Amino acid sequence: MALLLGLPREMQTSTASLSTDPAGLVSLASTCRELRTPAFENKYRGVAIRETDHLEPVFAVLSPSNEGLKCIRHLRICLDNSSC
Repeated sequence: MALLLGLPREMQTSTASLSTDPAGLVSLASTCRELRTPAFENKYRGVAIRETDHLEPVFAVLSPSNEGLKCIRHLRICLDNSSC
């Protein structure tokens, strides 16, 4: 952990991008404040909202109180599952 914290922010973000598990990024973000931003930048980079998604989690992601909201770079709204 100490080695990861000693890296520049860009390298922390690059290392976090190697995780393909969103739950793993949430765990990384909760370990310490310094890793929260690199983890959120990767977890929220691309968000897809499908027609079949429940609305409560969608509203939680798009809420102004969500720290990851500012990290969203690509938001896709899919009316059918084939387009996502």
